[in-house]
Amino acid sequence: MTRRRTLLRRMYLEAEERAIEAYTWYIRDRVRKRVSSKALRGAAIVLAAAGGLQPLASAAGAGGGLGWGYVLLASGGVCVAFDHFLGLSSRWMRDMVCAQEIQSRLHAFQLDWAVLNARDAAEQRPVPVEEYLELLRVLITDLSATIIGETGEWVAEFRSGLAQLNPPPGQK
Repeated sequence: MTRRRTLLRRMYLEAEERAIEAYTWYIRDRVRKRVSSKALRGAAIVLAAAGGLQPLASAAGAGGGLGWGYVLLASGGVCVAFDHFLGLSSRWMRDMVCAQEIQSRLHAFQLDWAVLNARDAAEQRPVPVEEYLELLRVLITDLSATIIGETGEWVAEFRSGLAQLNPPPGQK
């Protein structure tokens, strides 16, 4: 293998590894958010249902005061509020979108690289290095833009959550 091919192969593998690492991070993060979000939403459903049934149980003489129904309903609402203010459901969805964008971009890069390699093997003259470098540049730029965009959405959501918790004076 020529020195040119060796260097291009190493650059390809490094770029591919960077994309795979980013994809893997979002997939792993998605699992944590999904589990937490589903647990909070499930608890909210159970607590709201129990709170709604409490007056019936109390009327049937099964014990417990009517006040427990309010406590259970409020607890369900707290679970939904935690999910909302922690942004678990929305972060789970953003992780999925970001992972899919990264995976799609990586697949396009891999196919484009294969096309250049095929052209390089079929032609008498090698494909200019600039074409390979342009593929690398576009992949890294797209990965960065995807991650920066997702981070920007997270920051905006975080700020929005803070604003909801602490509105400016005069808006209370």
